[in-house]
Amino acid sequence: MGANGHDSTLLKDPAIERWLYMRATTQEHFRWTRYTAKMGVIFCVAVPAALYYIGSKSQGGYNFAVDVRKKADEKHLSANKA
Repeated sequence: MGANGHDSTLLKDPAIERWLYMRATTQEHFRWTRYTAKMGVIFCVAVPAALYYIGSKSQGGYNFAVDVRKKADEKHLSANKA
C-alpha cells in the first residue's frame, strides 16, 4: 500500500487490525443490551431533563447586568470624589 509494491518492514498485528475494523464499523455491529439501553435513557432523556429543570428553576434568578452597572457606578463615583 504505502511501499510502492515493495515489501514493507511494518508488521501488522492481527488483533489490532480486528479492533480497528470493529471500531470503524461500529454501527454495523451494535446490539441493544440492558447496559446500552440504560446508557441511552440516561444520556438522551435524564441528562437533558435535568438540565431543563435546573435551567427553568434558575431562570430570572440572576441578573448580572445590574451588578456590573452598580460596580461601574460605584467606581466612577469614588473616582470623582477623590
